[in-house]
Amino acid sequence: MSTATCHVPPCILENGTFEVERPADSVLPYTGIISKTDPGETRIKTHLEVVTMPNPADIIKLMGMKNRFEKDHPKMVSFIKAMAAQGLPEDTVIEITVTNPEGVAQTANMKVLASDVEMLNQLKTLKP
Repeated sequence: MSTATCHVPPCILENGTFEVERPADSVLPYTGIISKTDPGETRIKTHLEVVTMPNPADIIKLMGMKNRFEKDHPKMVSFIKAMAAQGLPEDTVIEITVTNPEGVAQTANMKVLASDVEMLNQLKTLKP
């Protein structure tokens, strides 16, 4: 198998694979080889892990489902946006109650930890 080293965005090789050199801010652990394994998935093979990339058609489908959810549940979307805007500081308690059609309710809660705040802040840096 022939490989060539290049910077992101990677160069596609004749055999349909390409090698990427890890930029300093990359989450990929080492230089790896990316190859199409089937029409629905792309795998990034590195020395430490294999990451499955979502199929673009699935992403488009999910975006449509997200838009439908926003249309069907505008109050919940407004609530989530308001909570995201004000933030969830450490020691905030989140409580959720789910009531099934028979009227049986189940409730769970959690106290937000510093690690939860860190994770939420990291998620905010992801591009939509």
